[in-house]
Amino acid sequence: MGAVVLGAVAAVLVGVLPAGADPGVSISFDGAAGAFPVNGYSDTWETPDQEVRIWEHDNVIKFDGDKYRGPGQGWTWLAIELSGADGAPLSPGTYTGVTNRYQHPENTGIVVIRDGLACGLDVAEFTITTLERDPDTGRLTAFDAEITQRCGSPTAPVFTATLHLAS
Repeated sequence: MGAVVLGAVAAVLVGVLPAGADPGVSISFDGAAGAFPVNGYSDTWETPDQEVRIWEHDNVIKFDGDKYRGPGQGWTWLAIELSGADGAPLSPGTYTGVTNRYQHPENTGIVVIRDGLACGLDVAEFTITTLERDPDTGRLTAFDAEITQRCGSPTAPVFTATLHLAS
């Protein structure tokens, strides 16, 4: 299946809004049964009820969030990283032929991580409909994207996500 196990994901939170600021960040996702690494888990996380963050660093747009699922289930977290081919900045448009950004940095890239597990053989596409940056700081101010990802082959069970940052 090409799984990659990631211990702790350490992220430099460049461009994250200060505590208490609510830009309207949300992620809705749906994992079909067998869709690695989410395997049937679907949810919608949004601020201020859940910890959901978006930032851009070195031309990689990163969404992540975590949620307490209750006694006996503990915490779960999800991270999605999107990158342009050869480190180029992303812009609005549809990207096809997307592969794992660490395995193939020459391609438009993606990584979907859930609770420390990620696919190493991503087959994905995504469409960015909104991408706005502050002209002075370069920080993301608005973002909307829809993602379709499969692990291992184009016919593998599907993971879909909608990412949103309101301006």
